[in-house]
Amino acid sequence: MQQTWVMRMVKEAGSPLATSPHSSRSWGTVVTIAVVATVLRGLGCEPAGNPGDDGSEATAGFDASVQLEAVATQLVLPAYNDFLESARALESATGTWESAPETDRAEAKDAARDAWREAMLDWQRAELFQIGPAGSSITVVGGEDLRDEIYSWPTVNPCRLDQELVESVWDESGFFSNELVNVYGLDAIEYLLFREDSENTCPPQIPINSDGSWDALGDDGLESKRAAYASAASTHVVAVAEQLIAAWDPTQGDFSGQLAGAGEDGSVYLDTSQGMNAIFNALFYVELIVKDRKLARPLGLRDCSTETCPEALETPWADYSLESLRANLVAGRDLLIYGEGDQRFGLNVLAEHLGEDELAAEMLSTLDATIAAVDAISDTGLTTLESEPQTLHSLYETLKSFTDLLKGEFAMALFLEVPQEAAGDSD
Repeated sequence: MQQTWVMRMVKEAGSPLATSPHSSRSWGTVVTIAVVATVLRGLGCEPAGNPGDDGSEATAGFDASVQLEAVATQLVLPAYNDFLESARALESATGTWESAPETDRAEAKDAARDAWREAMLDWQRAELFQIGPAGSSITVVGGEDLRDEIYSWPTVNPCRLDQELVESVWDESGFFSNELVNVYGLDAIEYLLFREDSENTCPPQIPINSDGSWDALGDDGLESKRAAYASAASTHVVAVAEQLIAAWDPTQGDFSGQLAGAGEDGSVYLDTSQGMNAIFNALFYVELIVKDRKLARPLGLRDCSTETCPEALETPWADYSLESLRANLVAGRDLLIYGEGDQRFGLNVLAEHLGEDELAAEMLSTLDATIAAVDAISDTGLTTLESEPQTLHSLYETLKSFTDLLKGEFAMALFLEVPQEAAGDSD
């Protein structure tokens, strides 16, 4: 069964999929057609556009294995290595903050904050590559939940961090393996580094308040404990980053080989189609997290009972949300297209191979427009939300143009599967 036959059915049915990409669409129709295509595949009517169908006319000459190997060796591993370098710098800086005499402590803290910002930007790029070990063990093939060990946002709990400051047991054996991820990682380090006052975030009835143990810390004691906790948490982040790299390193765990060898004996991926879907699903971070959590929720567009929800912004203590968001988008762009000339790889290469040059170009231009919209914002995320929310609304709409294409026409054209979490999302 040819892809063109399915698309002709769509056109004859009068689906909005046959219209201009800028016209209104019925998302229900998109989902319906996608479901039909999935059922047809299950019955053995495989579309020619399936990247796993190596014998089809449409994919002749397209080597998915080369594409997958390039993603592993030119995007994922370099991103993890960059993060490891900046994580080690953060470990050193927080260690200096911890050991600094009182007269030098403020300067050491500022240096640690700068190191955190650098590490956060490197990690926000790696956030897009939740493929294999970094991904969820429940939803991702080969997932080992290592991402959450490094950065668990939006799973955060400042009150628990305050309680841990009083308990002061982060140096005990088993602390990081026994505790929940919301008390360590880059998000916890952010709170410890950027919280300015000496108050805590727990309600009065919590023991650290009711028994006076928080007040007993004193300002100097609190600062010392924050520094020591941040230093220990930074060391743990480095250890997990090293574990993640080892999992991908061809000389160690070789998940790079697992991805590149999709469909071969020993690979966790049944075929190259499943491998390409892993890349496609990773790009949905832009839809599910960047659009829905980093923008829609603070803007009050979802899961918010007030006009806006500033507390839902990412990195609220450092006020670093727009910088983080931009790094996500740039990494997403790399999953679409990376490299030059014959060395290019990414999902757009598959789209162009299937004759979808205009769609590939529109995907890229729409994402570039979103990045440009972020660059045009001169204030921080929190200031912009409070003073010019319409600017963030405009950014949201621009990004939505991209994600609508991603989960609609792009998924259909490439015969890739929309992740279950996004399949029922109509916004």
